[in-house]
Amino acid sequence: METRTFKYSTAFSKLAEVEVLHEYYRSGRCSDLVFQPCQETRELLRQFSILFRTGNSGFTLLMDENRDLSSPVFGGALRLQFNFKSRNPLFLNFTDIPYENDQYLVFSSASNNGDVLHPSSSVQATSRVSNPSDGFSGHVELYFNEGNELFGRGELERPARLGRNHTIRFGARKTTWRYHFYGEEKLVDQYVDFFIKGKDRVSGVVVFGQSERSTLKNGTPSFTITLEGPTVLMEKPTQLFTLNKASDSSGQSYLKTLPNANPQHLNYNEKLNIFYTEIFVKL
Repeated sequence: METRTFKYSTAFSKLAEVEVLHEYYRSGRCSDLVFQPCQETRELLRQFSILFRTGNSGFTLLMDENRDLSSPVFGGALRLQFNFKSRNPLFLNFTDIPYENDQYLVFSSASNNGDVLHPSSSVQATSRVSNPSDGFSGHVELYFNEGNELFGRGELERPARLGRNHTIRFGARKTTWRYHFYGEEKLVDQYVDFFIKGKDRVSGVVVFGQSERSTLKNGTPSFTITLEGPTVLMEKPTQLFTLNKASDSSGQSYLKTLPNANPQHLNYNEKLNIFYTEIFVKL
């Protein structure tokens, strides 16, 4: 008996990709947002044989090249919506957007800003809409086939499907760094002799104000030195700060290298509209 063998191959091409970028991260890529297609989009993806695949910093849509979508029933504009939430509880602390947990952001390929899915070069308050739910969340909406360039052309030949590369760009929050030094009271009492030398490997010299006597919330004696003006929070900071003490013999003496700001220790002064990053150092 003659045996016949049939071979079937599946090929997918990239329809579109969305990548989230963030100035805070050293790599420039952000993996904090979790994307999922909404229920209506899930059904459309199934009808059009489009695969949804998540990546480290966004998601990709893949088109089945073996699926014939030339019929006019597939014609017309196609709108796909993908909801997202942040899995990083500190995301708002280091991201340059309004410091409000209950906000909803919308990013759209209809923004007419090239590959960027928002009107400005980085995400601003203009991307916010009324919040339908609690917490920081939002959605991405992608539009395809406005002129039947991909589907429903009524022709058998397949058009070239070049993948679209979209980006969402977040800026890093600028904060004023405030160092609190505590320890033995005899050392704290000498606060006028202490100062910080600051240098940024990118922007150059950084200036701090004078030391001021203070007390921590638990009553521990301390003194505070505050950065003059805000600086950008970064995962791998470019700043190098050292604590120094005035000396009669040499003019100054190095004491220790200081830690950089951690987004976890962010405070907001509503009256002054200033973000502070508090850093606590034991003498």
